[in-house]
Amino acid sequence: MKKLIFIAFAAFSVMPVKAADTAAIGDQWKIQAKSDLSQAAYLFVIHAADGYIKDDTLFLNNAGPSTLYFSDRPYRLAGHLGTDTFLAAWKKGSDSFEANPPNVVISFQKAGKPVDITVEIAEPQFDGSDLKFRIIRVLQEDKAIAPGKKFKFKHPSLFIDGYGCWVFGC
Repeated sequence: MKKLIFIAFAAFSVMPVKAADTAAIGDQWKIQAKSDLSQAAYLFVIHAADGYIKDDTLFLNNAGPSTLYFSDRPYRLAGHLGTDTFLAAWKKGSDSFEANPPNVVISFQKAGKPVDITVEIAEPQFDGSDLKFRIIRVLQEDKAIAPGKKFKFKHPSLFIDGYGCWVFGC
């Protein structure tokens, strides 16, 4: 059952989104966040077809065009904004991800078992489908990552902690 839910969630999360739709999604939530949601804290999720870690770099190949976001109580908001929009906001604000790099969990299945690697990341680079981050430090890993070798994985989800005000301009 868990596998079915994961597959359904993953399939829904990587549905194609047109560039115009992506901008509209970001603008819609930017307006709503400015009006009455300035206190909401957001978490972000990026899905990709596959990826790997090599040395101090995280690579996500064929990353989804939209980034899922959600907030905790009492707001309980959820939606999508363009991954390009999300990454363009990386440097905005006094408490931006550039000033205060986020912790992320890279979550995927390896040999049928869940694997979570928690790292702190910086310096995102996005070319429209592939995403790259510098890993500042590894905080926790379920599998040992050998230095100098590619540690490959399929269908990763990147769970990014964060505040979000800098993304939504509140």
